[in-house]
Amino acid sequence: MRLHNKRALVTGGSDGIGLAIAEAFSREGADVLIVGRDTKKLDAAHKQLGGTIETLSADLATSAGIAAVGEHVKESGRPLDILVNNAGVAFLVPFETVSEAQFQQSFALNVTAVFFLTQGLLPHLAAGASVINISSYFANKMIPKRPS
Repeated sequence: MRLHNKRALVTGGSDGIGLAIAEAFSREGADVLIVGRDTKKLDAAHKQLGGTIETLSADLATSAGIAAVGEHVKESGRPLDILVNNAGVAFLVPFETVSEAQFQQSFALNVTAVFFLTQGLLPHLAAGASVINISSYFANKMIPKRPS
């Protein structure tokens, strides 16, 4: 168990890539905190992974959500060894139809949240902690038949 006695936080960890990351960390012995917006998905992830998985519902596209995560980590009294910024959103619609609200939501979660969550958690990162920022495969490759 390579991550025994390590504490990891995975944003967007209630499904998809984030859930797989949380599962791998847990399997390697880490205590994992999954952060997501959807409490039903968080409950399902907790049930699926069990063990030392902890969940927290927070909307990282908001300052209040970011602050809630920071406060939760602070109150635990235990530093993070790993922070995985995985939460993200994409609107797969034609460029000309993207609304300002969609753009703002995407930017808030995909860029702003990563920056300010990491900044806010700096005092709670253990010496030698790792910060991992996940990006989409599609940042470098177009989706076939995607609206243009």
